[in-house]
Amino acid sequence: MELINVYPNSGSVRKVNSITHPEFLDKLIASMRAVGWRGRPLLFEEVLTGDHVTLFAWTGSHRIDAAAKAPLKTVPGWVMRASEAASAFQSAGFRIEDMRAWGSWRSLCGPGDGERYKALKRAGLHEAAQMIKEEIEATDGHTIACAALLEKLK
Repeated sequence: MELINVYPNSGSVRKVNSITHPEFLDKLIASMRAVGWRGRPLLFEEVLTGDHVTLFAWTGSHRIDAAAKAPLKTVPGWVMRASEAASAFQSAGFRIEDMRAWGSWRSLCGPGDGERYKALKRAGLHEAAQMIKEEIEATDGHTIACAALLEKLK
């Protein structure tokens, strides 16, 4: 994986998860306007289609939207190659397309996060797996589902 600066307003960033807590988003926007980016980098999957690069944001949907609205020029992100992600999920019995699409209907700490974590860990992508786990831990009790998911990941 490689650490890069990502342009949140570039049009090449797609979120895997949807915004589930608008009030949290508003707080993040205010914070980023006041002090800029704080905290851990995001996790992206880089997908090449011809000459076009799409970065699927596996973590930080709220932070990406906040950064775009603050507006911040760039955000830090670790980039995982599409081939690494596809291999991880195929070995766990999932299609990568399904893993990217889960965010369109699920809530924070839904089954997608646990499955992503387990698949990445099984495939030996320990840094990426750890980033997913840190995202779940950072929810700080937003939902009971997060606590239940963390218990399953032990």
